[in-house]
Amino acid sequence: MNLLTVLDWTARLGHVLRRQSAEGVSTRERIVLESNERHENLVGRFDVSDRVRCRVLDVPASDYDLATDQGLVFDDNEGVFEVPDHLNVDDFKVWWPRVVEDLRDSQARLMITKEGRRVEGFVQGDDLGQGSDSTATPLMYVAFPVIGALTYLLASWMGGTGYLALLLTIPYFVALKQGEGMKEAFKAWGLFQFIPLAIASGATGLLPGVGSFGQTTLLSVGLMLGFATSLVVLLLFVAFLSAASHPHRGVMGGTAECFIHMMKWLGVVVVVAVASPLLPFGIGAAMPFVLACAYCMQYTEGNFVQTGGRLYLQNESNNLATQGALVQSHVKAREQQAEAAHKDTTPLIAIARATGHLTNKGYGYSPDVGTVMMTSWRDMSQGTLTYGVIGSGKSYRVLRPVARRFRRTALALAAQELAKGRNVDSMGGALIADGKDGAIITDLEDLFDIVVKPGFRVAPYEGLEPDQIVKALRGANGATADERAKLWNDGGDAVLYHTAIIMKALVQHEQAYRTHTLAKLEGLERERLYLELDLAAAHKRNIETVGLESRLATLLEHMASLAMVVEADRTWFYTPFHHARIIANVERTVPTGVGDTQRAGPKLLELVKYLGLEEPDLSLDDAGRERYAVYFAAYRDRQATDPESIHSDLSRPMSQLQASLDWALLEVPAMHKEQLQSFTLNSRGLIEKLLRGEKLRDQFDMPWHSIEKGELDVSQALYGKFVGLFIPPTQYGEAGELVMRLLKQRVMNGIKARGAYGEKWREMLPGQTEVMLMLDEAHLLLTPDDTDLFSISRSLGLMPFLATQGHESLINAFGSENAANLLANTMQSIIALKCSFITVEYLTKRFGQAMLTTFKQPTRGIDYDGGLEAFRHSVLNDRSHPYAAVYDQMRLQGAGRLTALRVDPITNRTWRIGAENVLQHSELARDIDMPTGGKREVQPLFKPEEYPALLEPQGHAIVCLNRAGIKRIDLAVLDPALE
Repeated sequence: MNLLTVLDWTARLGHVLRRQSAEGVSTRERIVLESNERHENLVGRFDVSDRVRCRVLDVPASDYDLATDQGLVFDDNEGVFEVPDHLNVDDFKVWWPRVVEDLRDSQARLMITKEGRRVEGFVQGDDLGQGSDSTATPLMYVAFPVIGALTYLLASWMGGTGYLALLLTIPYFVALKQGEGMKEAFKAWGLFQFIPLAIASGATGLLPGVGSFGQTTLLSVGLMLGFATSLVVLLLFVAFLSAASHPHRGVMGGTAECFIHMMKWLGVVVVVAVASPLLPFGIGAAMPFVLACAYCMQYTEGNFVQTGGRLYLQNESNNLATQGALVQSHVKAREQQAEAAHKDTTPLIAIARATGHLTNKGYGYSPDVGTVMMTSWRDMSQGTLTYGVIGSGKSYRVLRPVARRFRRTALALAAQELAKGRNVDSMGGALIADGKDGAIITDLEDLFDIVVKPGFRVAPYEGLEPDQIVKALRGANGATADERAKLWNDGGDAVLYHTAIIMKALVQHEQAYRTHTLAKLEGLERERLYLELDLAAAHKRNIETVGLESRLATLLEHMASLAMVVEADRTWFYTPFHHARIIANVERTVPTGVGDTQRAGPKLLELVKYLGLEEPDLSLDDAGRERYAVYFAAYRDRQATDPESIHSDLSRPMSQLQASLDWALLEVPAMHKEQLQSFTLNSRGLIEKLLRGEKLRDQFDMPWHSIEKGELDVSQALYGKFVGLFIPPTQYGEAGELVMRLLKQRVMNGIKARGAYGEKWREMLPGQTEVMLMLDEAHLLLTPDDTDLFSISRSLGLMPFLATQGHESLINAFGSENAANLLANTMQSIIALKCSFITVEYLTKRFGQAMLTTFKQPTRGIDYDGGLEAFRHSVLNDRSHPYAAVYDQMRLQGAGRLTALRVDPITNRTWRIGAENVLQHSELARDIDMPTGGKREVQPLFKPEEYPALLEPQGHAIVCLNRAGIKRIDLAVLDPALE
């Protein structure tokens, strides 16, 4: 037997009297359900759902039969239920798949309820901090009359000794004093113990233990009338002071209503005092104590009404959830993000753990506090850029952990493929380089399949086209660092490009002609054998052999000349060393003897003749014309008798080789001497940086700049290998930086080649995988060409993951702020550790502005349209509110009036529902003012002053990830041990 059981009986009795069917839910269960519903209405994240709207459902096994009955179709191959097209997918929300883990936001933001109401009308700050009043407080009030009744009983039996029981009141008095104040404690002692005890004694005409005040009922009535009269005067005075000084608990009106309310209770006390002597002995003595015990219900009612009034005021004064369309602008984007993330089945890589900084400001794209911020492989293909000054931890806390997680995931995927019968070593490759000291390569050495470093055979130009060589070398010289020197840079690039074209043609032609000569020599060897057989037969028959011997001698002479070509060492190699040789040959012009004109040097003419270009007629006299006529006849004979000795590109009209040779023969000699020197000095200086790399040699002491074919193939990164470039400029100077640029370019060539197959490159290029390009101090290794490649990296399977000291480093590397911005904006994810002022300026623009919550005193003005909107959102109009009964009374008493007067301009006192609220010293000591200047306003996500403050601690970073096409941003903690 308990109170809940009694309530169940009462409810059943009510149903019987009203002839209604009894409800199956007990009072206890109903209270629990209603409490859960109210809790769910308040505590949660209601702007974004934790489910993804999808026709492919996540149905638990226990609901399979129910799903089948609902008309859902089971896919035997995938093992899931699907919603047919003729059914509404919204009818199956309960089985929608959950949002991926890193996008689940459930932290209560206390802005709007599940039903769409302002949360300020439902939650008090004190409820969150200390909770509501203790349910034991009414029992403290009940203890006073109970102890009074016990004292009366003991005094009746034991005389004056029974009054010692009043000492039991002390702990309850102290408890009320601590919880409600000294005035309330004395009130409880006087009204609920002393007065009932006095009334009970007067009702019996006896003060137990003291003596008799009268023996007749008439005398008792007279005494009680006198007692009541004096009590009335006393209570009237107390009631007036209480009503005039402070509104009574549970009263919604002003001073007059408070006084009337207390007069009602005073009337009850007088009636009880007068009626008690007229009742039988037991009943008359018990009545005052019973009525005093009933005060706990009045106390509870007062708390209920008081809380409703406070929530009403709080709701009217604070309304963060209804501050314009920007508040809910993120909802649709978050839904799309959840759907895209659900379709993205690529692995997830952990980046950081959110602190909830922007969540506390009510930003819709920020994760809950403690949420692990992740990025998928598909997200990484849109690029990540990390900013951090020296010593901020960008390598230790960002690059190295991500590289290890990426490698671990790639091997795990390979193990899954192996279980399916496909033998692969790794499902993700990487090229990792450090533009400064190579520390990241040393720390990750256990991850790599290939590490490029001195002691191995490395060919810098291997696999590169002339234009790619130019871009890689030019990037090392600051790209377009000086617009005023653009003419000289472009001229130098032309020298590099045309000479690289000539070098490539020489290498190809030499190899092709050797191959042709070898094949021709093999044919002549067979012809020689036949001639020797014919000659031997002629000798046996005594036939004339002069003709055969002559033909054989001519053949042997021709074979000897061809053998010299085949057996001779190669003259040209596709290396930086031979590139420098060709540049030197091109710039060495000689005077023509006519004025100041110049012509190509003899070394270059030999190269041109070797390639087979028809020389132009530059003769200025008859002798020169005669020489050219002889040359032209010989050239025509060469074309007719030995066309293979002429490079095939020279027979193609408008070929690049012909254009480059014309440039070397005609344009270079025609240049002004100082101009030519500037161009060649600009280009030769880059090549010579490679030639000065004396420490860059293979195991046989061969310098890298003279190696054409290397033993380490960095392009294996395209096939799942982890490749590291350990050639730090701090040890190997500018040559190390240039080699890293050239090797990186080789991998980028393989990435570009995928573009020919579009999204089908995985099927068309078996074995190739996604590639992560991780560059520390990236500004030392990037080229302008990389920006174009990064912009299409998603479809090509490239995952750029770059780190640099600051945005100014990119500006310096690319030569202009626009070019630096273009690269940075191409990187869709940003991680910012402690960074420079220029970086902060860029990030402030990059992150943009949003409607956030701030706590500062806003300027005040009357917004009449806003007032009507506030009335529409008021809890006074919410019929389903738990305090709807209170708000009905408040509306009847005039609540809901639109007014702009919240602070008296003269006294600066606040007003509360018609009564001025004058705080007492005791209340000032107990109350804690909550900030009420909170305002939703458009402002930067992170203000300039927040960057140095928030990013000062080691490991703190602003992390903005492009997660499933939508940003995911917050102040986060970078933990290398994060999984």
